[in-house]
Amino acid sequence: MEILETLAILAVLLGCTLLGRWGRRWLKDHHKTSPTTESVRAIAAIVATISGLVLGLLVNSGKTEFDAHAETYRRYGIALADLDRHLRDYGVPATPLRTVLRTFTAAVIADQWPDEPHPSGPYPSPVHPVQPGSGETAEYTAMLTDMDDGIEALSPSGARQDRLAALLRQDLRTVQAIRWSLIERAPSDLSPILLGVLVGWLAALFLIFGLMSPRNRLTAFVLVLSAVSVASSVYLIIDFDSDIGGPISVSSRPLRDALWHMDRP
Repeated sequence: MEILETLAILAVLLGCTLLGRWGRRWLKDHHKTSPTTESVRAIAAIVATISGLVLGLLVNSGKTEFDAHAETYRRYGIALADLDRHLRDYGVPATPLRTVLRTFTAAVIADQWPDEPHPSGPYPSPVHPVQPGSGETAEYTAMLTDMDDGIEALSPSGARQDRLAALLRQDLRTVQAIRWSLIERAPSDLSPILLGVLVGWLAALFLIFGLMSPRNRLTAFVLVLSAVSVASSVYLIIDFDSDIGGPISVSSRPLRDALWHMDRP
């Protein structure tokens, strides 16, 4: 999807460039005088500066948000691994809860990264959102509720299990908090209107470039190269915004590492 959008933007930029180069032949001689060209270049410089600033800010904002999302999944993996470790330390009474936790982790991996190899073992797939467009699913909620009920039902014997039971409650609260932060995150923070305005500025800029550039192969090559460079920058913005999916994606490694620790003897 991101690639198709980028190709469409590239087509718009190249189309405006061709339109400008085609329109140059119809310019009168007084349109090609030095005062006229200097005025047009000054206007183009203003548009280019504004477009460059917005483009740079969007790329930086998208990268920052992407890194924050990746860090959230890293903390998610650590929290799941800690919860499993404390369940393992608690002993046999917590074994059924470890099974539920393993099922939950595998289901999250399969759901969030459907294009990657799915984990082994039984787990619900696909999961069903509680409402359209929601990141909350009935299956995940039920499993975490079972975990919560199971931890509360444990009967610690001795100081060690008392301490582990307290850690289990804390670990589960951490997992739930991270999960809700992922659910509440908007699917897309990129405003379509802002992106459309930016593309409009860039289209106007390449139209001016086409009008003012001499008709030769060198300028044609440079214009095409510039359009590809700008379109690739827009691609970064769109792909960073999607987080999961596409060539630039949040890694599933933290959750897969947690699952590996759950499966080890």
